[in-house]
Amino acid sequence: MVSVAVGMTLLLFVLLLAGMPVAFTMLTTGALGLYLTGGIYPLIGVIKTAPYEHVTSYTLSTLPMFVLMAEFLTAGRFTRDLFAASHKWLGHMRGGIAYAAVAGGVMLSAVSGSSTAAAGTLAAAAHPEMRRYGYNDSFSTGALAVIGTLAIMIPPSIGLVLFGVFTETSVGALLMAGLLPGALTAVSYALTIAFIVRRNPEAAPTVAEPVPMREKIAGLMPVWPILLLMGSMIAAIYSGAITPTEVGAVGRSPRW
Repeated sequence: MVSVAVGMTLLLFVLLLAGMPVAFTMLTTGALGLYLTGGIYPLIGVIKTAPYEHVTSYTLSTLPMFVLMAEFLTAGRFTRDLFAASHKWLGHMRGGIAYAAVAGGVMLSAVSGSSTAAAGTLAAAAHPEMRRYGYNDSFSTGALAVIGTLAIMIPPSIGLVLFGVFTETSVGALLMAGLLPGALTAVSYALTIAFIVRRNPEAAPTVAEPVPMREKIAGLMPVWPILLLMGSMIAAIYSGAITPTEVGAVGRSPRW
């Protein structure tokens, strides 16, 4: 049994290094391992039932809804407006664009659920600004890379939805449990940025001029639908008024 486990683990890494897609790698090694340990009949039984049961899970239907909601927001330039508003409020500080990226990353995470989508949007919006103001490339790319990972914790997190489905854990409880760690992680990112720019001012050498309060308030006007959507989704999940599966459908409703 131990030799089979070791062999399948080695085969898994060999196939991954060879470039085989992850799904087919898991299928190949799992099926072969099950055949070697249980024989052909257990393998046939699992293949007949397990794939269908997993992909027809009702809870998984929330994933395309969250992805579609994020695509609608991106197509409507709401995601760029989020960063622009954060930049107006925080951009005048040393390292302010990085702070704005943290704030924008939190809000993007709360409406997309995808770390990849959040990181890609932040990189496209923030990195050119950081380069224009003379930010160190290693500092700016490192900051944007880690900020994009906030979406794995902040609800609605696609990763937490998948974890809940695979472990048969309450998805609503997982999403709400990720709220506080996500907020603490965002605060820790901001504190780390403050420490880095204080210790090495050349990492963020320039400070933009403060934006008048009137322009700051005006910058919030294009993003109020996202702020309302974010608050409504969290309140709906926390109160139990809407299940996590339904929140994605409500969030992508054209009424927003």
